[in-house]
Amino acid sequence: MAKIAATMASTGAAHEQCNGCGKQFERGEQMAAVEYADGQPAGWFCDNCIDTWKTTGTPPGTEGD
Repeated sequence: MAKIAATMASTGAAHEQCNGCGKQFERGEQMAAVEYADGQPAGWFCDNCIDTWKTTGTPPGTEGD
């Protein structure tokens, strides 16, 4: 299981990218920092990927694993 540990607005910097779908965050777009139950970071995710994760129970970007 995972949880949202923090949210923040993107600054639009080049390295701010969703770990699920890989899209570049736009300046001001909300990003969610997700961590697993053991405290390990899962990464930053966009709202669409968070919704997908909640619906499927599978972390976005791992469907082919």
